Amino acid sequence: MDTIKQVNEIVGAPLWGVLFPIVVYFFRFLIKKFNSVPKEKESLLLIDGLKPWMLGFGYSFSAIKAYRANNKIDYFSAVIFTAVFIVFLVSLATFVNQHALKVPSGWADLYYDNGGKREMILLSQEKAKNVYGDRKWELDVSECKKNNIELSNEFHISKELIEIICNVIGHKEYSDEISSKIEETKFFKIGLYISCFSLLFIFTYVIIDMWVSLYIRDKILKHHEKEKAKAYEYLT
Repeated sequence: MDTIKQVNEIVGAPLWGVLFPIVVYFFRFLIKKFNSVPKEKESLLLIDGLKPWMLGFGYSFSAIKAYRANNKIDYFSAVIFTAVFIVFLVSLATFVNQHALKVPSGWADLYYDNGGKREMILLSQEKAKNVYGDRKWELDVSECKKNNIELSNEFHISKELIEIICNVIGHKEYSDEISSKIEETKFFKIGLYISCFSLLFIFTYVIIDMWVSLYIRDKILKHHEKEKAKAYEYLT
């Protein structure tokens, strides 16, 4: 809900009013797709264990390869791809958590490169803070009255970063620049959410399709062998 609220603030209109019909149409499309079986695959429904939704996937499944047995390379490839997806998903979730979920509305997500070491900060018109790592800190205009060395020791951040922060927050001449950075962060978060959901959907679909195709091929092969055995028994 916080994400929806943040996006609403940017576009200036209730996002649910736009998203709801899209989501409904998307799910109706999926339900229709996975309950309708292509004509060339209708005969496969006679095989025990195969369902219409399984045949709705199977873009990697073809009749030409249907009667060959799954080999070790097939399963190994599926396992490797799934493992890579899980690693990618964990990395993506960590990145989204740091640069979107933990960034409140009205703040800019920035970093300062101090001699090759990045110091991550969140910046607003009157404050700066850190949400990364174990040590959390928050610095406002009143704190800037202290000595930079004292603040550096207290917050465990560089004197250079403190100087940059204190020279910017609370100063009208930098207000527009801070506002611009805040807007950039807002739109970056929207793009990040859209990209992540799209990638998640694509990767999930491909993985399900891969494993379902292996399952279908295995079922078809067993059914084919069973029918051959019955035919042989009948002839003898």
